[in-house]
Amino acid sequence: MRKKRIGSLLLVLFVLHLIPNIAFGKENSFNHITKEDVAAAFPGYTLRSFGSYNPEDEAYACYSRIDNGKLYVKRAIFFRHLEQPIVSDLIPVPLSHTLLERINDDDFDSLLSIQSGDSLFKVEDALNTDVVPVTNHILAAVLQAQALILLTEDAKGIRYIEIVTETDGEYMVSTSPEMPDDLWLDASNSGEGGIFLTWNDLDHCAIYTLHGDGNWYLNWAQVRKDQYFDFSVFFFGACDETVNPGTTDGIAIGSFMNSGLLEARLDALPSNQDELCRALNREHWAVVNSINESAQSTLYESQNSNSTIVGEIFTGTPVQILGSSNEWCQVMIGLDGNLTGWMNKNQLVFGDDMDNVSCRFPQKVLLDEYDPVSTNGFLSPNTEISSLGDIWIIGTIGDEYYVILSSLGETAIAPQKWFWDGRG
Repeated sequence: MRKKRIGSLLLVLFVLHLIPNIAFGKENSFNHITKEDVAAAFPGYTLRSFGSYNPEDEAYACYSRIDNGKLYVKRAIFFRHLEQPIVSDLIPVPLSHTLLERINDDDFDSLLSIQSGDSLFKVEDALNTDVVPVTNHILAAVLQAQALILLTEDAKGIRYIEIVTETDGEYMVSTSPEMPDDLWLDASNSGEGGIFLTWNDLDHCAIYTLHGDGNWYLNWAQVRKDQYFDFSVFFFGACDETVNPGTTDGIAIGSFMNSGLLEARLDALPSNQDELCRALNREHWAVVNSINESAQSTLYESQNSNSTIVGEIFTGTPVQILGSSNEWCQVMIGLDGNLTGWMNKNQLVFGDDMDNVSCRFPQKVLLDEYDPVSTNGFLSPNTEISSLGDIWIIGTIGDEYYVILSSLGETAIAPQKWFWDGRG
């Protein structure tokens, strides 16, 4: 049972779109990186951009191919000491017949820009709207692994954010409510899994991020009325100040109302601390508060202390209450549904009492030798754990593994031997 449970958690990682999927055999490894090596890495694809901050040691590249009327894009990072690059395959984009005809004669870069930080379409009528049901005029387009994000405007001048997703060749479009008249989609600051919006002459801005349940939620916002007020939103709460890394102290626990992009009312965002507190719904939330010296509470597979132990969870961990029975609560940690179970009610606190719990998470640093590239997709490949945003070590499984929770609601486990106490 324990091995089965561990195996299910191992499937989860922080940035799924960066899983390496192109392997180079040892015979193809190289002592230094050249543009020629990079250009030849993906047969059938054309290298569109190439650059490096450390020549011959690493390189960043974008590729494209057009097949059956669709644009396919790869972005890759190459490292000299690795036998395979880190590859992100972006959502395929059906191109209009007009653009497909022009691509044969015109310069590619004058029609499309596939680099991260650029708006995809450089010309009008680039998207095949017979395949992708978008009727509004497209003002900006951000191409990512999980979605094509569009800023559009209807005939009345009303602006919307439209999220295009694809499953088995079928495209679905989800549309936001009406947005401010001067809303802009900032491609250069959006990043993978992010949407950066600005409005009101740049005085207001908001970042939405793709969370573990597949939805886009508010991550950070800045609003100016009498003065600037900025705040951060997590899937389990919000705060108006910088949170110390590795702890949930200072975060008010609850569900932030008006958080989802597809239900967003940007004009209703909080502009002060009181409004921020009123925007939190604290029902169906609790915080682990262990009565044990270990600062850990047991998460069981069922409402029975003799059932399988899912993990030992540290004090300060926010949990959603899925149900209750007598002295037990069924809880979920994160949003991805991979970490659920039962906890005794005397190990949990509720309501305003959640603000008084002192977080007891271990403060650890990922060892250099455990470069996430070598972890088989366990953590975000080639990304330092500290750059993943806010993450927390929220529990243990036996004596070998830590349970990790990200601010996007994703859960994972990692061997404890990968971490050390740092330099104080």
